[in-house]
This record gives sequence, structure tokens and C-alpha cells, in this order.
Amino acid sequence: MILGKKGSSLVEVTIICCLLGILSLIMVPTFTTFRETSYEKTATQSLAVVRAALLTNYNSRGSWSLDERSLQDLFVEEAKVSTLPSFSPGVVSVSLLPTNSPNAVDQAVGLAVIGAKDRCYSLVLYPPKHPSTHLVVKTTLSPGDLCSGSIAQ
Repeated sequence: MILGKKGSSLVEVTIICCLLGILSLIMVPTFTTFRETSYEKTATQSLAVVRAALLTNYNSRGSWSLDERSLQDLFVEEAKVSTLPSFSPGVVSVSLLPTNSPNAVDQAVGLAVIGAKDRCYSLVLYPPKHPSTHLVVKTTLSPGDLCSGSIAQ
């Protein structure tokens, strides 16, 4: 290296550009996965909070109360609860699901929240005495499909 030489050679610039390209190929999928994971965790957390609030409401009333006024009175800080379809991650859609049983104990409620632009996360909520588990289901929406509690399965 000669003292007083300024700048860098074309080979050095090319090597740096190649290294930056390789690093970006590694980092872009990592950030995309991180973003999808954060959407999923936000959606499942919203469903869990609304699930707990609805179960508390059910235990105090003895039945599901899903009119707009009752849903607005739920103690839910992180999300808004509505009977309308979910168009944003902050709105959880709630609806009664059809049942084959005339027994009110078997009446289930469907919860759904939109995560990413084409992902809908849903949950079927049964009364406390029902022996079912609560699993979150991720559905990819087609254009025109709505993310509402009625799609929960």
C-alpha cells in the first residue's frame, strides 16, 4: 500500500457489494418470518384475551350474551370485540355457531381475528362445562372472504 493513496479499487468495491448481497439474502427471509410470527402471536393473544373475558361473562350470566352492547362492556384492553367481521388485528369478531343439540350447554361461540392481510385466526369457544379443548386455527383467506367468527370450526 502506498502512503497517500486515496479511495478503493474496483475489486474491493465488488467484494463488498457481493458480501452485502449475501447478507441480505440471509436476512430478508429472517425478517419476513419474524413479521409473520409477530402477526400470529398478536392474533392468538387477542383471541386468548377475548376468550377469557367471554368465559368470565358466561360464568356470571349463565349464558352467552353476544349483542353489541354486552360486547362493548367486556373488559378487554388489547382488542375491540364486535359481531362484525374483523378487518384489522385489533378487532375480534364474535358469533354464535350453529349446533345440532337443543341443549344450551353445547352452544359454541366462534372467535376470529385477522392477522396478516390474508390470514384469519379463529377459535371455537365452548361453555366451561363442555369437555372440548380450545385450538386456534389459521386460515388463508381468498379474495373477497371475510374473517368472521362464523368461519371458526
